[in-house]
Amino acid sequence: GNGLVDAVVTNILVRTSAGEETAFDTAAFLAQAAPDPLARSFQARPLELTGLRPLSDAGKTAGANLRFREQSVFLQYARAGQQIPITFYNRPVHRYEHRRYRDPLSVAVWCPTRTQVDAFGIPFDGETNYVLHAEETGVYRFEIDARMQTVSVESTAPGQGMAAAETLYVFGCSGRLYFHVPAGVTNVAVDAGGSPGGEGSTVIVLDQQGTERAAGRNLEGNRILRAARPPAAPAEIWSLQLHAKKMYLRLGAPLQPILSSDPANVLVEPPAAEPAGKPD
Repeated sequence: GNGLVDAVVTNILVRTSAGEETAFDTAAFLAQAAPDPLARSFQARPLELTGLRPLSDAGKTAGANLRFREQSVFLQYARAGQQIPITFYNRPVHRYEHRRYRDPLSVAVWCPTRTQVDAFGIPFDGETNYVLHAEETGVYRFEIDARMQTVSVESTAPGQGMAAAETLYVFGCSGRLYFHVPAGVTNVAVDAGGSPGGEGSTVIVLDQQGTERAAGRNLEGNRILRAARPPAAPAEIWSLQLHAKKMYLRLGAPLQPILSSDPANVLVEPPAAEPAGKPD
C-alpha cells in the first residue's frame, strides 16, 4: 500500500553509455509508483478462537508436504477429555554446525482459556509425536518458532489449521491450503507475496468447484488477489494452490484467518442464531 504521494520530479534525463540522452517519463513513473488502493484497504480479522468448531466430524491426516518458516500458530480443536496425537516435523533449510541451526524448534501450547499448559521442542531434522491431553473444550494454540528452518504439522483430528491473520511464511513446497467462506460473503481477498531475486512464488485462488478465481504467478512482491461472489452464495470451502519458494500469505476480512490442510480439517464459526419470531 505504500508509494509516492505528491512527489516533485522534473527535468530528469536518461543518459546511455554512448552519451545519448532522452527525457525520463516522469508521469508514467509516478503513476506506476503510486499507492495501491487495494493494498491500502486490505484488512485481516483479528484471530478470535472462541466458539470455533470443526466443520466435519472426522479429520484427515494431511499437511506433511507443507512447510512453514519463522513464527507460526497451529490451531487444534479438542473436547475436554480427548487425547489427540499430533506430529511436528523439523524440515531443515540449513545444515550448518551451529546452535542457531541445530537447536530444537520451540513450541508453546496454550489452552482455550489462554493459559500456557505445555512446551516442547522438535529435534533437528526429526519429529516430535505429541499427544494433546485436552482438559478444556475449545481451540488449542501451538505457537511455533521455526527460526531459519521449517515446520510441518499433521493431525488426525478435525478442526485444525494455521493462523493467517498475521503473515504466514510458506517455504519451499507445493500443495493446497483450504479456508471457509461463510454464506453471504461477497468478496474473497488474499494478500499474497513472493521474494525477488529469482525466488518468485505462485498462488492460485480456487473456488469449491476447483475453478480458478484469481492468481498471482511468479510473484516477486505482494499482490491482493480478489474474487467476487453473489450475495446469496452459500457457505463453501475454497483453497489456495501453492508453488512456494518464499511465500507470504494473509486472509482478508470478513474471512476467518485460518488455512487448513484439507477440507475435512477446516475450523468454522457456528451459524448465527435465528432471530426470535414475533409472538402470536
